Amino acid sequence: MKDVILVIDTGSSGMIGILFDCNGEVCFTHQIKYSMTVGTDDSAVMEISVFSRCIKEIASRAAAEIQRKDYNLLAVSLDSQRSSVLAVDEQIRPLHPILMWYDKRCADICSSFSDEELRTIYERCGMRLTQVSSAPKMLWMKRNLPDIYEAAYKLIGIHDYLLYTLTGKLVTDATCACRSALMDIRTFEWSDELLTIFEVEKDKLCSIVRSGSIVGKITDAFSQETGLPVVPVVTAGGDQQCCLLGQGYLEEGTVSINSGSATYLAIPVTTPTLDPKAEVNLSAYHGDTPWVLEGANMGSGTLYQWFNRNFYNDGTECKDTEHINREVAAQNAGCDGLICYADFAGRGCPDTNPHARGVFANVGLQHTRGSFARAILEGICFDIQRCIEHIEGLGIPIHRIQSSGGLTNFPVYNQIMADITNREIWVSANAEATAAGAFLIACTALDIPHPVHTQSNDCRLYQPNADNVRIYQEVMKMRTEWSR
Repeated sequence: MKDVILVIDTGSSGMIGILFDCNGEVCFTHQIKYSMTVGTDDSAVMEISVFSRCIKEIASRAAAEIQRKDYNLLAVSLDSQRSSVLAVDEQIRPLHPILMWYDKRCADICSSFSDEELRTIYERCGMRLTQVSSAPKMLWMKRNLPDIYEAAYKLIGIHDYLLYTLTGKLVTDATCACRSALMDIRTFEWSDELLTIFEVEKDKLCSIVRSGSIVGKITDAFSQETGLPVVPVVTAGGDQQCCLLGQGYLEEGTVSINSGSATYLAIPVTTPTLDPKAEVNLSAYHGDTPWVLEGANMGSGTLYQWFNRNFYNDGTECKDTEHINREVAAQNAGCDGLICYADFAGRGCPDTNPHARGVFANVGLQHTRGSFARAILEGICFDIQRCIEHIEGLGIPIHRIQSSGGLTNFPVYNQIMADITNREIWVSANAEATAAGAFLIACTALDIPHPVHTQSNDCRLYQPNADNVRIYQEVMKMRTEWSR
């Protein structure tokens, strides 16, 4: 009988369940797609019933596979997207749709704080305050939906709700709580000072547990409904931290780049390092390395999908990128002078500006639809390069780039990144690095020996092309001059 662990990875555009055996091999996969509703008022919401339905379907499918193959399920491990806010009553029933991480209606609240308050927020929680954080969303709810706020027994995240769905225990993970701007990044407890600043009552929040904690066991009710055995449930926590871990045991000086819906750069640190310019966030991590520095840019897979949808598929949703990828591959490096500033959803690290918008510059009659598509990918990679330079400016040397995420399925994107950064890019061969990280966390929690990931075996190497490097260095000069 083969021992397996079920990982449930909840992202912004879908939920996936994967059964791993104890060698880290995938035995079963089931994925469900969904999307948030984005409004012209900067709202971005979803119904929690979507996530409840998805986790039950995945659990039922996994249970059927476990029974069919006579597997022995050891545990369920959950990771999730971060920075969502759901108001629930005492029976943990939703009072309002979830305010997703992309909901920007709290932007005015974020800009209303004084420089002194913003500095205090950053120094306490390690987060540069933006509309992505949960705390300003909670304050927006308090001011704009006072009846909902007052009626709320708890304000929780998607991860918290799913843990409750499985175990009946209501807690939050430190790797998710750190994105709220309410957790003290040194003590991993809610900060009274930050709660006062954001006017949030502590009793409306869950207690915090560390990543890798066994929250409880599958409830009898969930087991009866889905067929999943009553086994321990492990909180693996935030998806970005799991992705970092799932790429292997990164040696010192390695930065992880995850090009998913947005772009996240992460590098583990053993001391709580803060950025004097508050551009890089300090988040909770896992195990012996308690913290991770994170830089983020909003332009990534979401932007590329937007262009694919509107310029290749008549505005209809389409996950097929074969056509757009083929036209991008036919373009010259530098797009014959076409430049894209990929700030269509705001600008991240460095020079964070949630109000920034995207620009195509130096457009000529020689440019085609494919030129614009490639310029988007180049714009994303130029932002990555600027973020790398900023992190190195904090005195943190970067010797290696480890890359993962949906965009890395396109080899041309990987080569663009290598050429623009002028560094070797190691691309994870594991398409589900986030789930792999959640699997490793579960192994640690259960004291199960887990496979050692060797970067050389698990990665594809992309080396910079000297001719393209020279082209992109000239483009960078133009970008810098025109952005002043």
